[in-house]
Amino acid sequence: MSARDRETAEALVRFAASLDGAVLGLGTAAVAIASWVKYLAVARELRLVASAAASSIAGVRSILPEEDGESRLIAVRGFVRTLPGGSYLRAPGSGEYGVATKHTQTVKFALADSMQGNRAPMITVDLDKTDHQPLPLTTVYHKLIPVETSPYTLFQTIIGNGYPIALLDEEKILPLGKELTAIGLGRTNDGSVMITSCPEIPFFLSELTKHEMQAELASRSRKLFWGSIALGTLSVCLVGHAIYRYLS
Repeated sequence: MSARDRETAEALVRFAASLDGAVLGLGTAAVAIASWVKYLAVARELRLVASAAASSIAGVRSILPEEDGESRLIAVRGFVRTLPGGSYLRAPGSGEYGVATKHTQTVKFALADSMQGNRAPMITVDLDKTDHQPLPLTTVYHKLIPVETSPYTLFQTIIGNGYPIALLDEEKILPLGKELTAIGLGRTNDGSVMITSCPEIPFFLSELTKHEMQAELASRSRKLFWGSIALGTLSVCLVGHAIYRYLS
């Protein structure tokens, strides 16, 4: 092999050796960019939650626009109640009363400052646009029903295939009297006050307070920020090392 051929072969070997590091560095950079994009989204959600005007249900009218249909981002906390003269649901297994079940059956309901009295200030909860946000349901009934075993069951277990040994019968409802925070777009409509979800916020009805929501988002944003910084630094080091190995 001539000297020129040897130099060409050595260059190809160095290039192949450095290629793994470059690919790993570029892959790490892609993950860092994705993490940074998530950080920006969570940071925006945090700013929105922090900007929501907090109020008691009794005083919420004073912070809303006077004209019907105009909305403002608000946060209120109260107890789940049915609307005056409204209906409620009853879980068949437990007999508990609520306004929503696990199987998406719901009735119209509101949040109120108190569970006492029919004239307590209320804010009606509009669930029309909450498909992307789960309701904070409570488990009120939980029972395991054993499945009758057979030789086929044993065979399935021996060959490694999963086979149920029991069926779970569970009921989850949104019970009357549960204390929740609602954060979303508040507005007046024909004299009543309503709140609907804001698609730019990952919360609507939650057991968390507004302060706890902010703390949770702040913790997520910090993890994403420092994670993206660490991954970005690592990707630069990997690509730089790959270039150095190729040139040396």
